[in-house]
Amino acid sequence: MLEDFNILNFFIVFFGFFAIIVIVVMIATVYLARAKKKNSDIDDKVIREKEIVKEIVMVPCVYCGSLNPQTALFCSTCGAGRKA
Repeated sequence: MLEDFNILNFFIVFFGFFAIIVIVVMIATVYLARAKKKNSDIDDKVIREKEIVKEIVMVPCVYCGSLNPQTALFCSTCGAGRKA
């Protein structure tokens, strides 16, 4: 039996197993890359909201007493000009 096993047969078997291992590793790498990309696509679809809150200081009108924003030039109720 050992007489039939020469160096050429050894290399054929060795490189055959080596090729199988390389193919399995390549398939696993492609599979893992696709799974990672699929998960990142799901993360991209998450909608993130950002709420901006602004404080508006309200000041009373000197004529009618209704509250108006500090930046208003005229009273929203009586129309009087705001005094500086």
